Amino acid sequence: MTNQKPLKRAIIKEELVKLTGDFLSAVIINQFIYWSERVRDYDQMLKEEKERLQILGENNNDKYEFKNGWIFKTASELNQEIMTGKSDATIRRRIDDLIENEWIKKRRNPRNKQDRTYQYRVDIIKIQKDLLKLGYSLDKYPLLVDEISNLQNAVSNLHDEDSNLQNAVSSLHSAGTVPEITTEIINNNKNNKKSDFQKIKNSFKKSFATNPNSFQLEKIKEHMISGLSKQLILKTIEHCGLGGHNQSFFFNRLSMLVEDEIYTVDQLNSVLSQSKTFKNNSSSSEKDSQNKQQQSKDSNYKWKDFFIDFDKYKE
Repeated sequence: MTNQKPLKRAIIKEELVKLTGDFLSAVIINQFIYWSERVRDYDQMLKEEKERLQILGENNNDKYEFKNGWIFKTASELNQEIMTGKSDATIRRRIDDLIENEWIKKRRNPRNKQDRTYQYRVDIIKIQKDLLKLGYSLDKYPLLVDEISNLQNAVSNLHDEDSNLQNAVSSLHSAGTVPEITTEIINNNKNNKKSDFQKIKNSFKKSFATNPNSFQLEKIKEHMISGLSKQLILKTIEHCGLGGHNQSFFFNRLSMLVEDEIYTVDQLNSVLSQSKTFKNNSSSSEKDSQNKQQQSKDSNYKWKDFFIDFDKYKE
């Protein structure tokens, strides 16, 4: 009993059965998740997933370079681990099904072309999104659940608001009580929103040399729903472009503005003027000491200073 090998374990999870449609595929995908959580670069894999969710969106997988979270596994090795008694060929077919559904990525070893063993990488975001549609969620990934749910709720709210407006106008027309000027105001509001978004798109492309994708546009809409003004968003985009900052940096700035309840350019200028006054009123000998104290008290000093000198704090 002293040299007994560790006993194998294969787990069937209800949520993964619902996702894949059968228990064998559910066991296989769970085994991939199990090993993914045990790779050395697991933390970096999670960072990739959060970045992709915030910036690229799940519809841009082909354009995203997955660097971390890859595991080496043959169908035969996997088959021995899950102990289902199926043939290796059956396991390979199930893996191919998971790849076709985009829950798993597959590649050859990029560092050794002679290595014929496939590498696999689970797409946590894709799995989580598809589970949420079924009323389930993947455990151990609460942050991704919250971010996906918040975005979906924001998009749903936008659709609901537009639908409610259309229904209200339709009801008034049916009653014969809507004057032409009311219809004109509603149409003007729609045109203004389109114009505002077009300006944001143009500014985004100028600063980052690419058009915002649908996911990024929804994130911007979400921030606008939170109260951020178009002018402040444009100012943030412009400063990111002038400072050579990337898109991730831009969205982080928007989140920080909302967290500090700064929604307009006037509010931002007021905060910045206080920072400038603080700096100018200090003597050179006192300034360094007081600035350090101020920075330690003010966790957002760094991002506020970004608006004064946009070339600082590149990420």
